[in-house]
Amino acid sequence: MGDVARIEDGQQKRKPLAERRALAATQLSHEILMNPPDKEENNAAIGFAPYFTTQFGLPHSRVQGDTWKRRNGNRTLTIQTDCDHGLPSGSKPRLLLLWVATWQVRHPNVTRIDLGKNVTKFLREEIELPVTGRYIKDVRLEMIRLFTSRISITLEDQGVFERKSTELSDDMVLWGTKDVDQDALFPSYIVLTDKFRDSILDRPIPVDLRALHHLASSSLALDYYVWLARTMFSLRSSRLVPWKALHDQFGSSYDWADRRGRHNFRAESAKQLTTRIRDVYPSCRVTISPDGEGLILHPSPTPVPHVQSRKTSFPSPIAAKKRLL
Repeated sequence: MGDVARIEDGQQKRKPLAERRALAATQLSHEILMNPPDKEENNAAIGFAPYFTTQFGLPHSRVQGDTWKRRNGNRTLTIQTDCDHGLPSGSKPRLLLLWVATWQVRHPNVTRIDLGKNVTKFLREEIELPVTGRYIKDVRLEMIRLFTSRISITLEDQGVFERKSTELSDDMVLWGTKDVDQDALFPSYIVLTDKFRDSILDRPIPVDLRALHHLASSSLALDYYVWLARTMFSLRSSRLVPWKALHDQFGSSYDWADRRGRHNFRAESAKQLTTRIRDVYPSCRVTISPDGEGLILHPSPTPVPHVQSRKTSFPSPIAAKKRLL
């Protein structure tokens, strides 16, 4: 039997990369359909996203300067930093937000996230990162950019002005070494601000952790997945969402004023929705409107059909062994 398994494994590895990815996506889709994360024995698959990530996306690509703004309807998101490393962007900070929100919901009374003396080891064991030193260094840099940022959302509508603002962390130490596998002299840790921690615990968005690795290479796919997880919770009838509204929310890397930019945003959105997101969220019913003006959302089950209360004991992320980055 062992020889047969090795032969089959060797044959699998010789298949073209696209074919292997398609097979893995099919298997993952079947696993999610057959084992939804609402079963008591499968609650390790339940993760959480901060609510504000369903209203705005972070920058998709590298941002110059220390301030980034994004307007969506009557709301404006502003991200600022006084850190010389710049602002967070891409998939990694999105996944870090999902990880830290999941950790906080699982440990609602713990205020300090201890990373130990080897951040690399922590990230590998906690989030099952690839072992390459360059990748982990990039993640560490995005951790610095993310947790030194201040996020504010302003609302201005019919004479009402409202602003909510918070730093993500008010106490953080990340020790680095020349060798990513070498232990530092002292432990690293992150302490979230009370305001950010409360915002996570107040309205966490349940997601399926198994989906995140499949979506990790596309920050746009991650944005859509979390947004759909929140939207389907309250959607009671089919609704058209115009492409322009979706662009204002998630399309910061695409120039809407340019015809090619509009086309590229629509094409990339359609691609992610009909491939990656459909693979990991097969029960989600989203179609492109007949006139091509936007997406039609149809009432669908949420990725997590049922989530236990905050008082429920979740397994630790290490025990869960879920790959987020």
